[in-house]
Amino acid sequence: MTFPEAMQAVLDGHTVQRAAWNPRRTVRLSVVPWNGVDEALVVFDKNKLGDVPPFPFTAKGADVRGDDWLIVEVSE
Repeated sequence: MTFPEAMQAVLDGHTVQRAAWNPRRTVRLSVVPWNGVDEALVVFDKNKLGDVPPFPFTAKGADVRGDDWLIVEVSE
């Protein structure tokens, strides 16, 4: 799917990632863990191994132009 479609999926509560990314890296809309208040697009480790902390998602040009976005299932 395209970037706008992926962002709509995020707004609908899904977790997304690009096919070209490391399979552990996902993006979702979340209350940010570093302050527990603000909502933002956050990159999470899908495997939850604890070695990669969540961090803010900043879309690069390739992400915005990419059409390889996927909805992924992540167990909570």
